[in-house]
Amino acid sequence: MRLDPNASHIEQLVANACCGRALQEDLQKHRRKKILETAEGRKSLKKCRRDLRDHNIPLTALLNEEGIVTSSRREMEAITERFYTNLFRSSVPVVNPNIVMKHLGFFPQKSALRSKA
Repeated sequence: MRLDPNASHIEQLVANACCGRALQEDLQKHRRKKILETAEGRKSLKKCRRDLRDHNIPLTALLNEEGIVTSSRREMEAITERFYTNLFRSSVPVVNPNIVMKHLGFFPQKSALRSKA
């Protein structure tokens, strides 16, 4: 279902509420169906409920940097990769700790190690 971009705020709220209710009803029907199938097949209800609880719904769409909805798997992977790369990229230069330690004299000299052996 596509929402009219020229719709009023009230129309958008009503459409979103209807979609949410329809989604909840559909999920309840799916859960009820799975539990009934499990019970009729004389399988473990505990495992079935756990599987339903742990079930992950995959992402179906993402917004790219321009604000356009993208549903292509490759584009979603690229958006996610760029997001986390930018999130964890360091803006501070990292100094090699070995160079600093040698400069401050914390590492023993090679000659000192040879004389003890």
